[in-house]
Amino acid sequence: MIWRVQLLGNLTITRGSSKINRFESGRTGAALAYLALYSNHPIPREELAEAIWPDQPQELTRHRLRQSVYSLRQQLEPPGIPRNSVLIADKTTLQLNPNSFSCDVLEFIKHCKSRQFEKAMALYSGEFMPGFFDEWILSKRYELMHLFDSLPCDDAADLQTDPNTESENLQTRPPFHPFGSNQTVVSLPGYITEFFGREEEGLRLKTRLEKDRLITLTGIGGVGKTRLAVEIAKLCAEKFAIASFVPLEECNSPSQIVDFIARAIQLPPSPVSPLERLTHSLSAYRSLIILDNFEQLADSDGVSLIEYLLQEFPLLTLLITSRRLLGISGEIEIVVSPLSPAQANESVELSALNPGIALFVSRAQSARPGFQINERNHLDIVELCSKLEGLPLALEIAASRIRAFSPAEMLTQLEDRFTFLSRPARGASKDQRHRSLSATLHFSWRLLPVDQRRFLCALAVFKGGCTAELAKEVCDAPDSADRLESLVMDSFVISEQKDFRKTRFRLLESVREFLIAQSEPEAYRPTVRRHQNACLQLALGVAGKSLLPLMEECDNFASAIETAIEMQDSEMALSLCIAAGENLSSLAGPERSLSLLHSALAIPGENANLRVKALGVASFITLLTKNRTSAIQLAEQAIQLAGSDPALRGRALTILVKTRMLRDEEALKGNIGFLEEAIRLAEVSGDRSWLAANYRLLGLAHSRLGNLAPADQFLNMALSLLREAEDNQSAIFVLDSLASLATERDDLPTALERYEEARKLAMEVDNEAYVAKVNQNFATLYARQELWEESISAGQECLLKTAPFGNVYILAFAIWNLPEPLYHVGKHRDAAQLMGFAERFWLENYDPFNEEEGEYLNSIRQAIVHELGAEEANAIWKTGARMTLNEALHLSLNL
Repeated sequence: MIWRVQLLGNLTITRGSSKINRFESGRTGAALAYLALYSNHPIPREELAEAIWPDQPQELTRHRLRQSVYSLRQQLEPPGIPRNSVLIADKTTLQLNPNSFSCDVLEFIKHCKSRQFEKAMALYSGEFMPGFFDEWILSKRYELMHLFDSLPCDDAADLQTDPNTESENLQTRPPFHPFGSNQTVVSLPGYITEFFGREEEGLRLKTRLEKDRLITLTGIGGVGKTRLAVEIAKLCAEKFAIASFVPLEECNSPSQIVDFIARAIQLPPSPVSPLERLTHSLSAYRSLIILDNFEQLADSDGVSLIEYLLQEFPLLTLLITSRRLLGISGEIEIVVSPLSPAQANESVELSALNPGIALFVSRAQSARPGFQINERNHLDIVELCSKLEGLPLALEIAASRIRAFSPAEMLTQLEDRFTFLSRPARGASKDQRHRSLSATLHFSWRLLPVDQRRFLCALAVFKGGCTAELAKEVCDAPDSADRLESLVMDSFVISEQKDFRKTRFRLLESVREFLIAQSEPEAYRPTVRRHQNACLQLALGVAGKSLLPLMEECDNFASAIETAIEMQDSEMALSLCIAAGENLSSLAGPERSLSLLHSALAIPGENANLRVKALGVASFITLLTKNRTSAIQLAEQAIQLAGSDPALRGRALTILVKTRMLRDEEALKGNIGFLEEAIRLAEVSGDRSWLAANYRLLGLAHSRLGNLAPADQFLNMALSLLREAEDNQSAIFVLDSLASLATERDDLPTALERYEEARKLAMEVDNEAYVAKVNQNFATLYARQELWEESISAGQECLLKTAPFGNVYILAFAIWNLPEPLYHVGKHRDAAQLMGFAERFWLENYDPFNEEEGEYLNSIRQAIVHELGAEEANAIWKTGARMTLNEALHLSLNL
């Protein structure tokens, strides 16, 4: 006598007069149902545990599974029933003996497939496992409900099919439509979690499904291709007679694909081949088939089969998810990208609407129902989701760990990204590739040829992406363009066209870290060296010219300094810092720049020349952080390091003067003494450019003291020396200083002439940074002449051309000067808002206002109060003070 397992309508097991409908726990009953449904093979204990207790710690699930197995054995194998005759168990697997029980669900499915519909309907006594809400149970419940709803009501449909006559019958009866020809058969996975974002990709996919027959969703593993395919297929299912999902993660050969399709659309068993069954069954019906996880089958045979199916079945539409593009003519690719990150300056309410953050919070609530995004954790969640790069798999795994870690603690854990981003317990998913981020990437990695793996590892040296030309140089790969194109098709590399001239290629940081872990350190080292040298040559090549090429590689440049520091290569680290010079602050930001400089200087080294120059760069950038005392200390270190060496001492004196001159008028007289000594040392060296630089500084010092005649004399001496040396780059800045001096004399025509001369020279030598900056000087001169509209236009031109270089100082200066002309053309509210921003931004980032600047600020405030009234003016002023730099730029350029 065998057990009867009833899962439809209720959970009950009977054997003769014995009836059991109560178990040790609901989980024990669910375990019995799972074993009954999949009794055709032994079930790994881990698989059963993860299905019954998803997202629970492994040790706990093992213990609970042992308890449930013990309880089930007591019920299924009472005294007199041999052990293991019903419940077969060993150390690793569990199985219900197929000969020891029958199950209503298995019989229901069998009758449906054999077209014995009346018997099938009689077995369906209610929904599957009522009262249980596990993901796998809900999925099975919806599947069985759809199956039952599709059964024909006509008793005549209860046909007994003789397998021996199947081939003959196929020739005479209509093509098989599962469960009748008057309904849409939808066989798609049922998800109980909410779907977030993807509006753009979803709209494009929905549009394409209406007219195209081969659409491939590509993207890195874990980006959400499968979920997007299923969600949009559900929306479009009514347009098809059959809409079916075919999971291919367990399909090992292209020859098996047709069999997997036949099984998914539930074609009845037949002695003829699966391909022949498809030919006779689907040719008459418009069908949508999702082939999920096709990447491991995207070889020549797999592609040929797809082409054959599309040719053979004109009514067939294939929606394929794959990490690799198939490359078939007519294939429509839709790239599924990571979810867009939120911005740190957004409100909590706005951040909560971001799809990535909404996904993280929703999944975290599954583990901790009370979890919410709020003022306390807002910035941590935004930063975490940003570092997870909007990758849904990474977001879901991180969210599942909310029981053990707060978002702030997760940020620390991300230092070991791949250990943290693995599921702490066995989830409900059976796909081993999604157990962890590392496993997902490793699956794609194994599909690549060895030479592509090697190239990809070399590509990991780039931080922030690269061009094909730079990859060719650094990766030592003449065919880098072809390799990059192939890796884009394999979803490992992202290609971006930010302008019409260049395509940049980049890796997600998660991918980059994974690849570095796959590299052998000794083999990787030459690539790192080539990367450092390429960045150094780039910086030297743009010195005094347009910063834009270097700004495009700012992440690479900072990374090159970091790797040189890690390798304890003092000369390379210092050379990189010096090559960037004062622009290092724009490339990496003041704080990070100083950190890199101090780390580079801390490496033991004997090249005093490099160290003195690096101290000069560090001193200047320190001034930008409003720490004048430390800046002067760094300059004094350069003096001490130079010792009695004439050339080094002269350069160190120049550094000290620059540091003491910037807004430090009391030190100007002392500076003149230092400069006179530096000039004597420069004259001995014969370096005209260096001598001219000191004459320029001497002229500026006299100008600050009000000694305009000697200031003009020394500046013209500097200009003459530079013209003799044909140093046009340095001549630009002397002309700029002469223009400023003319402005002090109120000789505005001469000032304009000098600025125009400097601008033309800058254009000749490709110094786009100065060409952008000089517009601010024109704006100031126009304001002095009360040409307010011209002043606004010149200020906007400065902002527009400076923004790509990231020179925050010049941007802030240009915005600071806009409110006065704006006020005079009647744009009082814009003036108030920008002045409120400029006041706050300047005080946060630079020196306190001097007397002249304070008077300018107060005059603007009083004028606006006079026009708008104190209450409105102050409210607008405060609104401006809350703006970010980007918001202030947007307002300034759209006046």
